[in-house]
Amino acid sequence: MSEKILNEIFFGKWKGKYTVDWCDLCDTAIIICPHCNNSSCNCGGCEICINDPDAKEFNECKTRVQDYMNEADRLAYERGLRIKKHILQTICKGEKSIDWEKLFQNGELNHYEALWFR
Repeated sequence: MSEKILNEIFFGKWKGKYTVDWCDLCDTAIIICPHCNNSSCNCGGCEICINDPDAKEFNECKTRVQDYMNEADRLAYERGLRIKKHILQTICKGEKSIDWEKLFQNGELNHYEALWFR
């Protein structure tokens, strides 16, 4: 069974016509047009979904985890996402743990990461 079919079974559809899914890249809930298969986060679409008031209404929804957090929780969540990114990079390099100082020296930390993790 395809992931699209499973999502339709477990999550249903937005307004009865758009498949609901999650975009890991954008870290948000999305809807997918059944005609062109574009999603609400990729800035694409067809004549049908671009002009559909139901698709436009979806853009008014709270679709991100951060939408339901206070500022302190949001910052902690974002730190966790950044750590996840660096875990994957570290493992791919064959290293066993994140070396924050090495990442800083190599210019691989953004401003906030340098403050958070050093």
